[in-house]
Amino acid sequence: MKNNSLSRRRFLAQCAMFSATGAVGSLASLGALSLPTAAMAARARPSQYRAMVCIYLTGGNDLNMMVPLDDYDNYKRVRSNLALERGDLLPITSGAGPSSRSYGLHPSFSGAHELYQSKKLAFVANTGALNTPTTAADFTNRTVPLPPKLFAHNTQKDFVRAGLPFDGRRITGWAGRIADLYMDSSTPLNLSLTGDNIWQRGSSTTAYGLSGASIPKLQGYTNANSGPGGDDRGAALRAMNQLDTDHLLTREYGRIVQSSLELSSVLRDGIARPEIQLQTQFPNTKFATSLKNIANVINARAGMQMPQQVFYVNSGGWDHHRDLLSRHAGNLKGLGDALLAFDKALAEMGLQDQVVTFTNHDFGRTLTSNGSGSDHAWGGHQLIMGGKGLDSSNVLGGEVYGIHPEFSTSDPQFLNFRNRGVIVPSTSSDQLSATVAKWFGDFSDSELVDLFPSLANFNDKTLGFMS
Repeated sequence: MKNNSLSRRRFLAQCAMFSATGAVGSLASLGALSLPTAAMAARARPSQYRAMVCIYLTGGNDLNMMVPLDDYDNYKRVRSNLALERGDLLPITSGAGPSSRSYGLHPSFSGAHELYQSKKLAFVANTGALNTPTTAADFTNRTVPLPPKLFAHNTQKDFVRAGLPFDGRRITGWAGRIADLYMDSSTPLNLSLTGDNIWQRGSSTTAYGLSGASIPKLQGYTNANSGPGGDDRGAALRAMNQLDTDHLLTREYGRIVQSSLELSSVLRDGIARPEIQLQTQFPNTKFATSLKNIANVINARAGMQMPQQVFYVNSGGWDHHRDLLSRHAGNLKGLGDALLAFDKALAEMGLQDQVVTFTNHDFGRTLTSNGSGSDHAWGGHQLIMGGKGLDSSNVLGGEVYGIHPEFSTSDPQFLNFRNRGVIVPSTSSDQLSATVAKWFGDFSDSELVDLFPSLANFNDKTLGFMS
């Protein structure tokens, strides 16, 4: 005989599940700064579907992902035992004519190489946390304001995801601030497969947490799933969630649980009605499964009543202080193979131009070896896939944007910091973020400065390669 009783422990556990997965970060955002979007008017979501997918490489990505073949001798000299052999690299070119440059992708990054060669993926060279254009001499002489606590994981990952000057307070992220502008929809803009994160934290909005591709469902609160008494328990729970109380945290907790219950019902119904039956096979890894789950949610966008979607997912294990050559190879293979499958799934749905996937990370890694690995540094490379470019063929991929540094002290971005080779970013992480944000929301330059205040210090607000 089925036991339909609901213990106190189970009740608390299920409420905690909904507050944690259904609307991650609400309590954390109660004191979040709201100034950057205060001057921006709320807007309706565009009619055409668009989605952003941020892949965060936790720990910082080593520069061996993409090697400058035109500067290979300097690269090999500086990197010493961390250098990859020229003959093992997967060659790519960027640009045309006298300005063209040659690079080599890591031999394990074959999935990204295939996407680059088919003009579906691009790289953005030497990006990182900047308050204003900065050179190695500026850093040494302290002639410009620098981001706080450079080379530290916690501050740099907050800086690049927030798009705000960081002063130690819990602040909002730029995807969260965009979501604050779209208050016309009952469904969330931001969806996280990795729990609470500053990138999707707004002043008045939060990310909806997904557990894989499943939508949390509260058991025991309807007659349909628990037998007699379930409807009464559901009504009692709703009444508790809506209690009028002077206690701020109690009110907020009730609001989170109630909104999560309502959203889960809408989203569960929607994900059961996919647009098509996807045939793409994804690799059997944790990260690839996350991208597969994102593809499944995108495939149910209409049924889930989501005219736009913003996804966040972590890829862990990039902090290679030791065993760089073997561990980095595994990371890049997993990333490249998963991206290749994700692109194929988007092609099945006809959405390759309407979904932009991009990486972000704490920082690049030192050029010089610590023995078997690389340490915390500054500038690093990012990749971007999807969307449309501004050239004559409307193609975004097959290019390296930004300025790749030379591995030489003659380069103004090359910094010898504590006898370790560090590259000072030539492109701000905010400029790359603003490029994606402009594509997503058609923001003007003045609106982009509202979203990313440091852009006021840069002549180019975006990198200008997306339509």
